Amino acid sequence: MMDSWNERLEVWRVSWVNQDKWDRQLKQLVQERRDMQEKADHWLERLNKEQQDVERLRSMSLINLFYTILGRKADELDEQQKEVVEATLKYEEAAMTVVDMDREINDLETMLDGIGNLEAEYALIMEEKERLIHDTDSPMSQAIYEVVELIAEARGYLKEMNEAINAGEGVLHSLYLAQDSLGSAGRWGAWDMIGGGMISTAIKHSRVNDAQEHIHETQRRMRHFHKELQDIEQHIEVHFDTGGILKFADFFFDGLIVDWVVQGRIQNSEKQVVAHSKRIAKVMEQLRSERGSWDNRMVILQKEYTTLVEEAK
Repeated sequence: MMDSWNERLEVWRVSWVNQDKWDRQLKQLVQERRDMQEKADHWLERLNKEQQDVERLRSMSLINLFYTILGRKADELDEQQKEVVEATLKYEEAAMTVVDMDREINDLETMLDGIGNLEAEYALIMEEKERLIHDTDSPMSQAIYEVVELIAEARGYLKEMNEAINAGEGVLHSLYLAQDSLGSAGRWGAWDMIGGGMISTAIKHSRVNDAQEHIHETQRRMRHFHKELQDIEQHIEVHFDTGGILKFADFFFDGLIVDWVVQGRIQNSEKQVVAHSKRIAKVMEQLRSERGSWDNRMVILQKEYTTLVEEAK
């Protein structure tokens, strides 16, 4: 009976925490989605002013964008052509992010709809607690109940901590992929500078295109990581400014748009990726250390619970 009650309490606490978290995330995401849509509309308007076929541009890869629309090296482009490239890439990034956010909003709404009447469930759990405390055949006591509450709270926080760590690992994975792509682009670019020819140029642009996709995925995962860090900030102070990496796609495009073939631009972007990776890796160390502390606390609470139950029998 006690074990069954403990399980019900823990399930209820997880649902309660999730409801609060998902509701907060949904409100924040709806606002972020509105801002991102405005950004996409801004770049779409720029393209329309240039009388560009937006749908045709959106269907192109980075390489095709260069060779089909521009047809020559970026350092030979006039200002109007550069603006078209900039507007196309930034519109595409913003539009893809809006699609990501729509999917995330739908997922949050579905999860919130799946949560039942938590207030009614809690009332039943508390009613059962009172009955167990006054039942002479039950070891339940107020002291045991308080420890059970602490255990449920610790388990809930460890769950949040693990979710933050998993989200951070996802960000790091995407950043490492972007770093590999930019590193490869840099190596092919070096070969291109000493006369590698059209093949080395094409491969270099392909690697930058891969990096673009990885940076977009990093942005998506970083939004999730940022929200997970917000969920645990009441327990741990994380020394990490998420703003820089949340805007990394803007930097990536600003740094490369005007001259994709310039070697220094690729190297600079790679350095930024490495710097962000190191910052997040440091945060991950802090999170894992905190998780270890709470694992130890859980062991202590479990021992205290066992002792109280055995003494009550």
